[in-house]
Amino acid sequence: MCDYVNKKELTKPKQTFNDWINRVNNYMSNNFKGYEFDIVLTGSASRNMAIRRCDNDYFDLDYQILLDRIPSEYDWNKSCKQIKNDFKVAFNNTKPQGFKDMKDRSQALRTKNLSLGYGYDVIITKFDSKNNFYILFNKKDTNSNNNNDYEWAIRKDMNKYHQRLALIKGAEMYNYLRNIYKKERHEHMNDAEQKKHSYQIFNDCVVQTLEHFKIEYPR
Repeated sequence: MCDYVNKKELTKPKQTFNDWINRVNNYMSNNFKGYEFDIVLTGSASRNMAIRRCDNDYFDLDYQILLDRIPSEYDWNKSCKQIKNDFKVAFNNTKPQGFKDMKDRSQALRTKNLSLGYGYDVIITKFDSKNNFYILFNKKDTNSNNNNDYEWAIRKDMNKYHQRLALIKGAEMYNYLRNIYKKERHEHMNDAEQKKHSYQIFNDCVVQTLEHFKIEYPR
């Protein structure tokens, strides 16, 4: 059975990323002027619930870049590929020793440090004027992997994520969430039919927990 990473073990990976994103921010300020963004630790690790995979003794932390502003010469829709590439370049030029270059996955920028046994998934996101949540998406899995078609993909299931998570209060609810999330992640890794990302599984488990305790939540 997969299990949780000890809370103390998460301290160094979190600090490493915090230092890294500060260098990314400085790099972009000097090379790609005009960006404004926030960075948020999201998913299970935001509640110290990162899962160590039982099949390869590895875990990752999920971060969300929330864009507020892009360079004035860019277009939000037409410059999707350039936006993601700017962040990829900035991460790769400031990476800590031992980490691989960021890979441009369909949703995330992903890097690993196999010797340390952990890595990071970074998604680039935004909200529109109606507070809809979007992820910068590379359609590589449906276009013969040409790495040319990018878009802002709406993720309605994540619109209310932080509001729902804030409703998980008290040891009983927290332990219930921990138990079902560990079970779901383990089963997901052993089911080839499953296609959900870890943050989606965690969001589903948050909803299951609220429904189990009959807590009204934003839908």
